[in-house]
Amino acid sequence: MLQSKETTLYKLQFGESVVALFTYEQNKTEFPLAVAWNRGEKHEIFWYSQYGWFDFDPKLFAKPKDIKIVDSK
Repeated sequence: MLQSKETTLYKLQFGESVVALFTYEQNKTEFPLAVAWNRGEKHEIFWYSQYGWFDFDPKLFAKPKDIKIVDSK
């Protein structure tokens, strides 16, 4: 339970770091609530204040016009 919501925890451990994603369900849809990151003695938590859906925009992932990609072989 986080912020009075029943949550699901997804956890990833790599090296000495652990990242945890807490989600909650609303109307049969899962939403993120918080991400926690533990690195050694440092602990951080990031709360989602809101979450929304947007249509996919492929232009956001397009290669910039002034970038040239070459094969390194």
